[in-house]
Amino acid sequence: MKTSKADFEIFVHECQFWIDFYGLKDWHFYFRHNDKHEETLAYTSVDHKSKSALITMTKTWAADDITSDLIELTAHHEVCEVMTSQLEDLANNRYVSNQDYIEEAKHEIITRLQNSVWANRNKLRGGANFTPT
Repeated sequence: MKTSKADFEIFVHECQFWIDFYGLKDWHFYFRHNDKHEETLAYTSVDHKSKSALITMTKTWAADDITSDLIELTAHHEVCEVMTSQLEDLANNRYVSNQDYIEEAKHEIITRLQNSVWANRNKLRGGANFTPT
């Protein structure tokens, strides 16, 4: 099934929401809509030196039904890919001799979660009746 320009606009808008929510203001984000990787809904490329990320939403999805929920979930997933990319990069490179680098990357993620999710915990709970799943 083909994604439309309107689908892509929803995707970018949702990415921007999560970028702001997680406080990824030290990154430069770029967005593209193409069919380079038809086997996936979206993919992300990062450059840690320049702290830039290219998030691409593919035009052809294998999903039978393209819903706004699926688009929004995919956008959130790609932003999380950026947030965890340095940790993945360090873990994949055997030349990392100092475990402090991995510890630092892990705590960068934790700090972002604390500054976004934990700082907004009362809003996210929605009141006294909130029950985590």
